[in-house]
Amino acid sequence: MKPATADGANVKCGSGEPRGKNALIVLTGGPSLSRDSLGRPHKEFVLDAYQLVTEIGALGPNETLPLLWVLMTRNHLIQWWQSPAGTAPSVESITGSAHGTIDLRR
Repeated sequence: MKPATADGANVKCGSGEPRGKNALIVLTGGPSLSRDSLGRPHKEFVLDAYQLVTEIGALGPNETLPLLWVLMTRNHLIQWWQSPAGTAPSVESITGSAHGTIDLRR
């Protein structure tokens, strides 16, 4: 798989061509709910989940398992979607129920 590139909260792995060895990782989250000693809300982004998108049949276990392993070491929610065969992974593929979910939040 080609090196990853970042575009805002999206990390793209691979060339992005359909039927290629590609993955898209979307970082989701929101503002921190914690407050400082004066009761003011913190102005920081808190990561909530990694959303992984791969194309059906494009990645084998040798590419998929290392991706999942890296994400699993982060102790967050991991949601995995698959785009249809012949369609490169994209944010538009994140609809409905996830193909798989791993919840490692503590």
